[in-house]
Amino acid sequence: MGGELTGATLSLGGVAAATAIPMILINVSGGVLADTYEAKYLLGGSSLIGALLLAVLGVLTMTETVEPWHVFAIEIFSGFVAGADQPSRQALFPSLVPQSAIKSAVTLNGSLLASASVVAPTLGGLLIAATGLHIGFFVAAIGWVAMFVVTLFLPVRGTFSTTLSVIADLGTGFSFIRSH
Repeated sequence: MGGELTGATLSLGGVAAATAIPMILINVSGGVLADTYEAKYLLGGSSLIGALLLAVLGVLTMTETVEPWHVFAIEIFSGFVAGADQPSRQALFPSLVPQSAIKSAVTLNGSLLASASVVAPTLGGLLIAATGLHIGFFVAAIGWVAMFVVTLFLPVRGTFSTTLSVIADLGTGFSFIRSH
């Protein structure tokens, strides 16, 4: 995306960093939020924000007013969304799948994500080639809206971690990361 929109190949690396850095920074705190609050609402919110960001990029691209700073700013926000989205998805597993099937569900989910990471860009590339870059952004935004609609039908977990403070939970998360 960065190379085509800005004309500079180096921008592609910058766009990747603009997404990855906030995603890494918020991932652990996103896990704390998903354990403390209802994960389906966090997932729904991140889905709507993701849709909005893609729609904005679609409009900017369609009107040919997109500038490099737009792409970087949107990717920074996308990184924050991804950092909150992933832990929310993982926190939902116990409420969606029986305990005895969680290992299989996680494995299946990983396989589906790996497949989607190959199939989606391929289909996206074909769509963009046939219709234009802005249509690709709009279709991706519709996908995020579909995810939001799905979250409306997910069960509410009802139990949350309230024994520790958010700071203590973050410390526990970092300790877990260090030990593994």
